[in-house]
Amino acid sequence: MRLNYLLSGLLLIVLSAALYVVYRDFFYLVIMIPGLYLVISGATYVDQEQINRKVESIVYERIVDQGLKRIERGAMKVDRDRFLKDVELMRPILGQRNLMPDVGYDAIVFRCNTESEANELAERIRSRGLQVSTVQSYKEWLVRVEL
Repeated sequence: MRLNYLLSGLLLIVLSAALYVVYRDFFYLVIMIPGLYLVISGATYVDQEQINRKVESIVYERIVDQGLKRIERGAMKVDRDRFLKDVELMRPILGQRNLMPDVGYDAIVFRCNTESEANELAERIRSRGLQVSTVQSYKEWLVRVEL
């Protein structure tokens, strides 16, 4: 929601209503239509940061859920505390990715389309203090975050 659009649209609507009361002609429509547009566009605007935070929380919860289930079954070699700490370090990066990473036996794997995208992602993860390796698969690049 953009507050400045809402307020300016409401101001134009109030101004057009006042013009209608005073002059009783169709000039008020010239001011009311842009006012309605501003109110509608201001009320329906969705902030990209809100979307990224929601995606980040959903992906984070799914990775933690999958990882904890695998740890309980014995399908991961890392312990619970280390897994939670490492995933928490990656949390800001998770919201920026479009795809859900895979949780493997000893790593979390991100899929990338190009080498430059994989290297950039690996560098961002490495800067958070995690061990990262980049591997080329048949059609894609994989960024493995070692746990």
